[in-house]
Amino acid sequence: MKSSKFLWLVFVALVGLYFTNKYACSSKERSFNAELVSLDSLAVNEIVFRIKADEEIQIKKEGEDWIVSQAGKSVKAKTETISAILSQICHIRATGIVAKTPDKWASYEVSDSLGTKIKVYENSKLKESFIIGRFNFNQQNQTMTSFVRMEGDDEIYAVNSFLAVVFGRGFDAFRNQVLAEAPAAEITEIKFENKDTAYLISKNEMGQWLLDGQQDLDSAKVENYLQAFERLSSPDFEDNFDELSKEKNFIKKVVLKIENRLEPLEISCYRDTVLKGPFVLESSDNEGTYFSSDSSGIVEKIFRQPEDFFIEKKKN
Repeated sequence: MKSSKFLWLVFVALVGLYFTNKYACSSKERSFNAELVSLDSLAVNEIVFRIKADEEIQIKKEGEDWIVSQAGKSVKAKTETISAILSQICHIRATGIVAKTPDKWASYEVSDSLGTKIKVYENSKLKESFIIGRFNFNQQNQTMTSFVRMEGDDEIYAVNSFLAVVFGRGFDAFRNQVLAEAPAAEITEIKFENKDTAYLISKNEMGQWLLDGQQDLDSAKVENYLQAFERLSSPDFEDNFDELSKEKNFIKKVVLKIENRLEPLEISCYRDTVLKGPFVLESSDNEGTYFSSDSSGIVEKIFRQPEDFFIEKKKN
């Protein structure tokens, strides 16, 4: 009987210990909110951020497009870049608290002057505001930890995220850098136009590339050239080009006829020796955006001479 009573007391004690531990763990979990930010990506229509002491950058949805603005300059943003941003900020979960007092803000770069301050709006109403600081990159595991502080809070959180990189690249990183995205296999005609001359490279029904409909060209050379238009981009923007001088400074352009597209793709080249280029490029796929290039840059990929595609004569 005494043995049964002892076992019963042990059982009661173990049950009590179980619930005590469970309550303690639950309380501990409640004291740490792992989900720092939770947003509806479909409702987000504006993101405003400032990198340290730089001027504020605004990314705002207008219709189906996202417009990025800074210092009075507004341009269309890259869709894939905005998608990457939304995937990073809509659900920010902390892996732990690394510091709890303001004296640690500077070392993690989450103070107002050192960090990147971000405000996110849903349906034009401020939803979240936080500061991203420095990051650590684990070379062995290929993982990145960003440090985040919610505005108004003292705590600094560790987050397994590329937030610090996504928001640390400045205004140009959010702009549309693409001049052309055309599948090489769907390009059927290439027209090069200079001020005084023009020549046409086209593909016949047999798949042979011809110069002005007559001279056979090396199809491998032509198709290799067209690979550049699969994804032609440049980070070298030229915002000081005078649009009113386009006609005067025009040098040449290439016009690509592409299957399943109503309008051809046109890339025009201008020359302005006052600018850093001195070549300035504009694409019909990214109108109003100008790119700078020197003679060995992207302009060399776009513009070629007919002899670049000639069939090499066999040596005797």
